Amino acid sequence: MNSYILIALTDQLLLTEAAHAAAAATSAQQLEVKTSADPRDIARYAPKASAIVVDASTAAHVGAQAPAAPVYFLTPDPGPIEYEAALACHAQECFLVPAQSPQLLEALAATNTPGVAAASASQVLAVTGTAGGLGASTLAVSLSCALAPAALVDARAGAGGIDLLVGLEQTPGLRWPDLNIGAGKVDGADIHAVLPVSAGGVAVLSHARSTVDDPFELPTSALAACTTALSYHHPVVVDGMDVAPFSPDHVVVLTAAEVRAAAAAAGVVATLRARGINHSLVLRHRGWSSLSTAEVEDVVSTDVVAEIPTLRRLPRLVEEAGLNPPLPRRLQQACDLVLANAGWA
Repeated sequence: MNSYILIALTDQLLLTEAAHAAAAATSAQQLEVKTSADPRDIARYAPKASAIVVDASTAAHVGAQAPAAPVYFLTPDPGPIEYEAALACHAQECFLVPAQSPQLLEALAATNTPGVAAASASQVLAVTGTAGGLGASTLAVSLSCALAPAALVDARAGAGGIDLLVGLEQTPGLRWPDLNIGAGKVDGADIHAVLPVSAGGVAVLSHARSTVDDPFELPTSALAACTTALSYHHPVVVDGMDVAPFSPDHVVVLTAAEVRAAAAAAGVVATLRARGINHSLVLRHRGWSSLSTAEVEDVVSTDVVAEIPTLRRLPRLVEEAGLNPPLPRRLQQACDLVLANAGWA
């Protein structure tokens, strides 16, 4: 069993409160508390820690180590909590300190109790398209089916709701406007329990539809919080996630064998590389393809992992029954190749 808690904080108020909580949590156990916000120390200690406490300034350094231990993200009271930074380090819980110092103590004590296994996050996969009408949402649904049991998170506002693609539009369950994400812990089990679930075992968190002017806007913080929370229970596929403010484990970039789409893909891939995020490039052939696979790879400067042709029966299948297993053969093959490239097969 690992034998220390790592406190990686730069805010002095947070550091004091976390030190007190860690000392109390480890008082009855033979556990050490290591304190350092130096990136070199974080790289040294994070992989073997039994719990890690971070703030916004150290979250990225901790996330880069992909620690197996639970990570607790602290923000000075009264907030707001920076959920984007919390997602970058795959935080298990977020706390406003000192208001929630008692809850932090409880979390540290539970994590480090001998014989109690620490929860760990599953993978978060994001799907983004570089042109309209490529079928990025269809690919996201297909990947979630291939990973099932899984969660599918809809980040495409104004797209009609991804529950339509899975045939769940009439199924009771919460949609984005029904969720009220506040400060503190976001429980993925609670969210999962109230979501509609497809016949293929995919829990869907979808946008809603309205025939009137709907003022609802999905906050980035809520998207980050729910994605992280759900990932502690099942793999998560996010459709339409803007990769800039988030750090998913893997991003699937869907592009077309066309000049403009390939040029856009080159920019997306460059951003992902700069941020150290793994990715898979999937090539869609629709109508006449002006570029060959090799030409697309040359433009984007990355290999094509899978190719998807036009599937003429797919629109009718989705409209009449929704997309559920068994997937069309070419879609299943593409998903298998993507997941193998991501190391999830």
